Amino acid sequence: RGLVAELSSAPLLSFRLRRVAPPAAMACLPAGAKTALLILVMLVTGSYNTLNTKLQFQTCAPTRDALAQAAGPTDGCPAGSARFEKPWLANIFMFVGEASLLGVYGLTRRAPGAVALPGPPGGQAQGLLGGAPRKTPLYVFAIPASCDVFGSGLAAVGMLYMDSAIWQMLRSSIIIFS
Repeated sequence: RGLVAELSSAPLLSFRLRRVAPPAAMACLPAGAKTALLILVMLVTGSYNTLNTKLQFQTCAPTRDALAQAAGPTDGCPAGSARFEKPWLANIFMFVGEASLLGVYGLTRRAPGAVALPGPPGGQAQGLLGGAPRKTPLYVFAIPASCDVFGSGLAAVGMLYMDSAIWQMLRSSIIIFS
C-alpha cells in the first residue's frame, strides 16, 4: 500500500520500491476519520439515490398510449400522462453508466507513467502453481454480473410497490443475514 515499483538506473534492470504520498485531500485525516467520512458519504449518497429513484417512479410523464390518453386522470396523473414506472429502463441505464467506466479504467492502465513489473529472467511469467498464466474465461465474470443486473432490476421493481424507507431497510438486511 502506497508503494510503487520503478526501474533503477542499474544495468541489470533491477527494481526498487518507493513510497507514494496519499492524495492531499485525505492525507491530513487519521485512519478512523477517513473511515467515518467514507461511511457518512456512502450513507448520504445512497439515501439520496433511493429517494431520487422513488421520486422518479412517482413522476407523471406524457404518454403516447391511447388507452391512457382516453382514460382521463389516473393514479394522480392528469389526462394524457402516466406514471414513469420503468424500473428495467433505469436498471439498464445504471449498468451502461457503470460499464462506460471500463473505458476510463482501460485508459488509465495505459497511461505513460504506468510501469509494468517484469517476470522472471527466463522470459515467460509463471503463475502461482508454476505453469504459464492462463487467460480468465469470460463466464467467470459474466455469471455474477448477470445475477447483479437481474437482482438490481428486481429490487427496482420492488421499489414500485413499497415505501423507500422499507425498501432501504430490506436491502440493508442483506448485510445482516449473509
